[in-house]
Amino acid sequence: IDAICLESERAWQSGEEEKIESRMEGFQGPLRQRLLSELLALEIHYRRQRGAQPSREELCQRLPESESVIDAVLGKTAQFVPQFANRYTPIAEIGRGGMGAIWSVVDQQFERPLAVKVMLPHHAQNPEAVARFQREAQLTGALQHPAIPPVVDHGNLRNGSPYFSMKLIE
Repeated sequence: IDAICLESERAWQSGEEEKIESRMEGFQGPLRQRLLSELLALEIHYRRQRGAQPSREELCQRLPESESVIDAVLGKTAQFVPQFANRYTPIAEIGRGGMGAIWSVVDQQFERPLAVKVMLPHHAQNPEAVARFQREAQLTGALQHPAIPPVVDHGNLRNGSPYFSMKLIE
């Protein structure tokens, strides 16, 4: 599923109009629903970035036997504003992938702008996804390269979703 989602995300990022229906061929049952959920979240995100507002009706027409998955994804992809304990004030979402969102924030402790990658709440219930997210934070924090922003901090939002903050590159 991860490899298929990466391919789909790359297609969207390169400007293609991705048709998720073709990526669903050969998948059945719970695996199909999980893949559909991930691909649909990507599609909705990239279409919104391009100014489109995918409707429930349009999605149900394209995927008639998937109304419950569509409803769940539309609920999960609604605008989510992270609630930090004290240190960070969210300014704006600046990016989103299948698993997380990147927010520009103000670090109140040092009065500086930062970027914070936040795991989306619906993924925070999945221990495997949380472990992958935490590995990403650890690996990113260990890297030292001019093209990779240094990790400043990590923690959990009030709702339990993990995050890590890094230098904001504009």
